Amino acid sequence: MGDLPVTGDTAFADPPPRTAPAQEHALPIHGMTVLHVDDRAVVLQLRGDHDLCTRLELRSLLEDLVAANALVVVDLTQAGFVDSTFLDNLTHAHKTACAGGCRLVVQTGQSPSVATALRVSGLLQYLDCVDTREHAISRR
Repeated sequence: MGDLPVTGDTAFADPPPRTAPAQEHALPIHGMTVLHVDDRAVVLQLRGDHDLCTRLELRSLLEDLVAANALVVVDLTQAGFVDSTFLDNLTHAHKTACAGGCRLVVQTGQSPSVATALRVSGLLQYLDCVDTREHAISRR
């Protein structure tokens, strides 16, 4: 039998070394970029829609980031839409972060649907939500 081409998912490949501050790591998962602020802080930038289609990848990525960092900022400034599965992932990540000594901060955006989802769900009061990246990073 001949060798079959490898078409596996590379979404969980090892991140690049964290030697330089503010190192950006674009992931093959649509709409997600990890920015390494330093060796213990990252920003997860989310763009576009995050719903059932990105649920599993986002949950796994958040778990990995929370386990490896003291501060994880979830940047929603470019997110267009989030659903209940996304909100569940944020809640799960928050609980995991609290249990593991990590701080999870949500940088809110201007999208009316994202703001409404966070407000109606009560997560604006439950999570550590801020308006700017500088404010989020200062929460260490």
